[in-house]
Amino acid sequence: MPKYTGGQMIANYLVKEGVTHLFGVAGHGVLGLLDAGYDYPDKIELMMVRHEQVAGFMADGYYRVSHRPAATFTSSGPGSINLLIALAEAYSDSVPFFSITGDVATTQFNSGALQELYRQRECDFPSVIRHYVKQTFQVTRVDMMPKVLALAFKTMLSGRRGPVNVDVAYDMLVETADVELREPAQWTRPVDCRVQGNPAAVSQAMDLLLGCERPLILAGHGVQLSEAWDELQALARGLGIPVITSALGKGLIPEDAPLALGAAGAFGPHPANEAARMADVILALGCRFSDLHTSSWLPGCTYNIPPTQLVQVDIDPQEIGRNYPVAVGIMGDCKMVLQQMLAESKNRSKPDLKTWTAELDEARAEWETFLEPRRVSDKTPIQFDRTLDELRRALPDNAAVFIDAGNAGGWVVQQWRTLQPYTHQAAGGMNAMGWAASAPLGASVADPSRPNVCICGDGSFMMVPHVVATAVEYDLPVIWVVLNDYCWGAIRGLQDGYFDGKEIATTFAVHKKGELYNPDFAMWAKACGAEGEQVKDPQDLAPALDRAVKSGRPYVLDIIMDRDEGVPFSGAWQMPPVPAGDPVFGKRKVR
Repeated sequence: MPKYTGGQMIANYLVKEGVTHLFGVAGHGVLGLLDAGYDYPDKIELMMVRHEQVAGFMADGYYRVSHRPAATFTSSGPGSINLLIALAEAYSDSVPFFSITGDVATTQFNSGALQELYRQRECDFPSVIRHYVKQTFQVTRVDMMPKVLALAFKTMLSGRRGPVNVDVAYDMLVETADVELREPAQWTRPVDCRVQGNPAAVSQAMDLLLGCERPLILAGHGVQLSEAWDELQALARGLGIPVITSALGKGLIPEDAPLALGAAGAFGPHPANEAARMADVILALGCRFSDLHTSSWLPGCTYNIPPTQLVQVDIDPQEIGRNYPVAVGIMGDCKMVLQQMLAESKNRSKPDLKTWTAELDEARAEWETFLEPRRVSDKTPIQFDRTLDELRRALPDNAAVFIDAGNAGGWVVQQWRTLQPYTHQAAGGMNAMGWAASAPLGASVADPSRPNVCICGDGSFMMVPHVVATAVEYDLPVIWVVLNDYCWGAIRGLQDGYFDGKEIATTFAVHKKGELYNPDFAMWAKACGAEGEQVKDPQDLAPALDRAVKSGRPYVLDIIMDRDEGVPFSGAWQMPPVPAGDPVFGKRKVR
């Protein structure tokens, strides 16, 4: 058998699995891996970033637009610990990436060597990372490597997908062993997790869906991950049933389609929330019913379950019935179950839903009447609605938009018109700030054919401003639209609404002078070698956006926003015991 170093085994196996990119920060713990990667210049590109968290966010963004996993490399101690937020985000959103962490040499275990975590157990980084990955594997003998790599890759892509970790002692990357490397065709690729639902349960679900007066389909992130948007749209059109989505499901049906009502929830548009609370039966596909999506589970704000009957489809049985009781629960892959429902629908009569769709068309018209004046407002500072409307006009339909936490993300969920799958990407479960500014870099590596755009607040951008330098280094034409309101806007709004306006630690200012303060983000971009503009007048929005889109270069738009304007909630969000506020638009309706 041939002799390989541990680093060569990793590089060789990743090439066989089709992994073409590794994102990370060099350190002494991964020198053996970097040396092995040097021998594969045409097959693996090692891209360095300025912070390990960004490496993980890039691997996350890479997968979300390509559905191909990437890998990360980080060194022992703080280098790998910096990756945890990115792993937690990917784990909560079922996004796989392959994390390789270097660690101290086996000969120095339990000695307190540089960056060893040893006071509970020798070389104990796996205890740190295990909460944020599907599984962590530690390699302490070189001949372990082939089986560990195959098992880790299979774990990452089986069932409900997610990140995995292989933690490798430094000497295991440079020492050699006579081994036979495993073939993916024998391990990961034969594992088919696209399971159908129980046919009897599928039939029962169709009985409920077609036997009521106000049926509704809810498409979540699971539909995106299973690439089931064609089946979703075919079922909705074939039966004439309206569709709402979760925030991570935006784009599964074009949001300008007659049956599309938008993303329901705290930040959702009025038609989506109105449909959700008035429906008789909801078919939920790959949605875990989180607090933001459900308006904190408050009856009548987004859902009324029960009396609304819930049919819940998910590949992970733990999610079925977690937050709402189900009338029918179906464990299965969304694509396969939708195909079963399409086949079943051929033998069923199409329901008459004219009254139901007319009610929802009325809700849509009311919402549009409310929004239109805001979209064309010439007020200064600039209004969020105007900015998003101008940006939608400037970007092609296939542009991928990335959002994370804060008001900026809420505005986009509510008012951004998503027209294709893959074109709305959001940090979901962790809602980590800095994700939206970083993930488009990975998306741009995976799919340079489309614009990749971050829409974020100033607080989020300042978490990782060095991403602009990375984009310049690798010629990635990411556009950052920084909605600058000189504060942690969402938290400042909560202080205003629930704590008698006692604002503290939420405004960016030179406090001795009482002056609002942020760096000039446009100047920061130029200092990095990118392009940048600051926009204060709404009349300058359209030309600035046009220049950014046409530039083909990394571009930062620093847009000075109205810091006192909040997202016009049509749902609600609650932090018990603080009471939930009333919707700004529409009414809570408990049935």
